[in-house]
Amino acid sequence: MRFILASVILFSAVATAEIAFVPLRATAPGNDAEYYSLRPDQAKVEALAPLSAADLSKITVDTLKAYKQEQLDQLYFRLQSGPFPSGDYRTALLVKNTLVQAIEAKLVQTATASGDALQRVFRQQLLQYLCKGKDGLTCVGDYLWKGKRFYAVTNDGTRQMRNAIPNLFFKSLALKLAGLGALVGPISKARTETFDNASDLMLFPANVYCGSSLIDARRESIIIDYAYGDDFQPYIPEIDGLTGRDGENLRDEIRMVRPGLYLGRAYIDKVFLLNFVLESTGSAGAQQSACWAGHSWQ
Repeated sequence: MRFILASVILFSAVATAEIAFVPLRATAPGNDAEYYSLRPDQAKVEALAPLSAADLSKITVDTLKAYKQEQLDQLYFRLQSGPFPSGDYRTALLVKNTLVQAIEAKLVQTATASGDALQRVFRQQLLQYLCKGKDGLTCVGDYLWKGKRFYAVTNDGTRQMRNAIPNLFFKSLALKLAGLGALVGPISKARTETFDNASDLMLFPANVYCGSSLIDARRESIIIDYAYGDDFQPYIPEIDGLTGRDGENLRDEIRMVRPGLYLGRAYIDKVFLLNFVLESTGSAGAQQSACWAGHSWQ
């Protein structure tokens, strides 16, 4: 029986990392194209396809980019929180959800059709030059969300994170051409810090803590919560507020793949939006999980 189970789960291994996944049952054509109604539950995935530290050490950012959404989900089920990130992490977005891709394609189309003629031409040319065939969210993420800086824990135990945004995209001329001239004044109040050898804006502050995962409640994840970013200063309501409780109510959760590499999931109002990867720009640091790992108290 064990041989049969092993044969079933070791299917279509990804060349860059030989990680096992639990296969999905076949579905009728045109019905549930992404097979979410047929997926195995989290405990079954972990029982049938356990991962060792050696397995996880093989995984790279390119590995994660090659995975389908179901594979990313199954990998996430088998991860623990890892330690709280400290310092700087580069960010890469992984947009796999076909519904989200369709919605953001429509939003990009609407954005490039609004405003006066000069603004429309500027947006269309900018997207064409920067994106080179990438979907809109991945393109924006590659250029706009450069990375995340996790600050040292304060005396009262508070942990803060800010996103590093290239200063170039918030120059007054760029904002005006994009039809966002009203942000020229507010952005001048933003904190500027050196990130990855460049002077970047540090925006969208968030609290960092352990909390329940929205996809797998069997163990905790590290939560990046933008709801009370106004606890930190400077806070720019016109910009930082876009991700807060009065804006899109953004909430991220992450788990460690291996030291220095985290797999994350972003939610808007508790609705899953996309995956992302955090990769440390420095040493990996501690490896022990900071959050509850799901073990019984008994």
